[in-house]
Amino acid sequence: MAPKKKQKKNNNAVQNESLNDIVSILSHDSINEYDVKEYASDKVELCKSRCVYITLWILSMYDAGLFNQPVDHITLGLDDYLEVISEPMDIGSILNFTESDIFSFSEWLRMFRLVWTNAMQYNPPANDIHLIAKRFSYVFESKVIRAQQNPDSLDPCRMTHVFQLLVTAISEEFCASDFVSPVDHLTFSDYPSIIAKPLCFTQIINDLEAHHYCNMYDLQDDALLIFKNAIDFNGSTSSFGIAANFLKEMTLRLFEHRKRDLTNTFLITEEARFSLCEDVSTMSNEDRLDIVKKIKSVCSDAIRSVNSKESIIILDMLNVAQFSVIQSIVRTMKLKKTMYD
Repeated sequence: MAPKKKQKKNNNAVQNESLNDIVSILSHDSINEYDVKEYASDKVELCKSRCVYITLWILSMYDAGLFNQPVDHITLGLDDYLEVISEPMDIGSILNFTESDIFSFSEWLRMFRLVWTNAMQYNPPANDIHLIAKRFSYVFESKVIRAQQNPDSLDPCRMTHVFQLLVTAISEEFCASDFVSPVDHLTFSDYPSIIAKPLCFTQIINDLEAHHYCNMYDLQDDALLIFKNAIDFNGSTSSFGIAANFLKEMTLRLFEHRKRDLTNTFLITEEARFSLCEDVSTMSNEDRLDIVKKIKSVCSDAIRSVNSKESIIILDMLNVAQFSVIQSIVRTMKLKKTMYD
């Protein structure tokens, strides 16, 4: 995508981070798209774990460093800061509050909103930091509203067990290589101006390993954001956009199947997965072809065609029920072969 012309920075902007460090150069003409049209409700409460996740999520947005620490008004020479801002607030303080025993959802919501309103109140509308704060406010409210649509939380360890191998398998698809690592915004300097929240498969997998996810839809939304970012930056008809749309549809299908495992009393063990792989690998070509057809009938995404005669079976795409069906068929075929031999 051709780089967009950068807007001139406003040298009157004041906050913790130098203007030279700001990477989001927002257009004053298009900033109306970040007008908040709906605010999250304080009546639909999210648990502490979900709020920690959202806080960390916001902190990984471009230019979050502007709001991460208290404004150092003394060093910056902002003599009137405390006259204009009656209650300073920063995201680092919010994270400490969220992880504390005194956490409450309504106060968490109020504190976050205070960060944006303070920045917009002190910095005039034409100021870069005012514009960035406005974008943060819009993204934050949208993120919380989306989380409130599915407010229930699950055991993060269960989430990791159910989804980590699946997300890893999706990231290893032939067209997913461009979405595994972060976009280098130093190479694509206009990227942060178009994309507020960067995401890649590596970050999501790391967050799964760290047990940051306690809701399937938070995880699904993050995966879909990878693809949305690619389309927004490159266009839907570009090679990146086509790959993103393909992976988006695959992800939606597989997550719909996999969500049943969250309440399933059975889990696919590493031993069971290894045993099935071994059994399939020792089959005759004819029997293996039958298994490929069976797997394709229960989960077509679990079969990756190499050429007209060769296919790869990706067992990590199967949920518990699908895996059990294939496991039973393989055992039956293996038993019949033993009997005939």
